[in-house]
Amino acid sequence: MTHDQIEAMTMADKIVVLRSGVVEQVGPPLALYDRPANLFVATFIGSPAMNIIDGRLSGAGFVTEDGQNVALDESDRAHVAAGERTAKLGIRPEHISVSTDSNGAGLEAQVETVETTGAATYICCRIAKALVNVVVSERLELEVDRPVKLCFFKGRVHFFDAVSQLRIG
Repeated sequence: MTHDQIEAMTMADKIVVLRSGVVEQVGPPLALYDRPANLFVATFIGSPAMNIIDGRLSGAGFVTEDGQNVALDESDRAHVAAGERTAKLGIRPEHISVSTDSNGAGLEAQVETVETTGAATYICCRIAKALVNVVVSERLELEVDRPVKLCFFKGRVHFFDAVSQLRIG
């Protein structure tokens, strides 16, 4: 037994995520990482944690609090029931690409911090009220307080109900 989620991810065949004595999810480490059952597991497993963006979900897409639209790919549409609802979009930091092309696709974001470690660059951006962490292996010339575009990898976006915090789809 451990309270260290990184130790659990690297050493365990099966993880039981508990919160206040209640089992939130049980399964192999990568199953919990790739398909968290709820918002708690999504933000507990992984380092840096999964990014969470508030907005509204409908059959056409996800709209952020500042009105930007994230189109749903076929796999997302198949799992999201028709009908609009308040929701949270989850995306892991390594499942985001960054572009400085202001005419390119993606969500508009403002660079807050940039940390280059050599092998990876850690970028923190702001979309509406959400701070979004991005981890990329390429070297980017980014400046704090400058706009960028963030694109989410297809099939890597997660949706959670804003009230129940359970995974949608």
